[in-house]
Amino acid sequence: MSIAEPPTLTPEQAHSLEEIGQTLIAREPDFSHLEQARIVYLWKRKGGNAKGHAKLGQCQKPSGLLLHFADCDFVVWLAADHLRERQYTAKQIEAVVFHELNHAGYEEDEETGAGKYVIVGHDAEVFYSEITRYGTYKEDLQLLAGVFRQLSLDEAR
Repeated sequence: MSIAEPPTLTPEQAHSLEEIGQTLIAREPDFSHLEQARIVYLWKRKGGNAKGHAKLGQCQKPSGLLLHFADCDFVVWLAADHLRERQYTAKQIEAVVFHELNHAGYEEDEETGAGKYVIVGHDAEVFYSEITRYGTYKEDLQLLAGVFRQLSLDEAR
């Protein structure tokens, strides 16, 4: 199979994403709100591009017809083509699932106490040129600077 050819994905491969997600939810205290969430994990043949970058995956909150047929709180998909082309390891694929699960949030209404699942945005949105020109001039960048040093995947916990 050449790198340009989309992979043939079996149900077992899709199941492995579910195992990764379930392990992360059980292991990570930050994901405790997802213990009862119904999450569907899928491999997508082609991830496409967004804002000039390869889209490695996405966490979506289904609505309408998708909600009717999927009957879940979130759909997490990973781009099989991009991850294969980049020869992602199992640990790197886990990191992408971890990233997507960070988008799966839960919030309670302050008045009623009713809760609902929501999609959470990134902690910081930044351009490299912005940091090199102006440094950590805003709060989200300052928070990142306090904890951020370039870690290899092997150095991460």
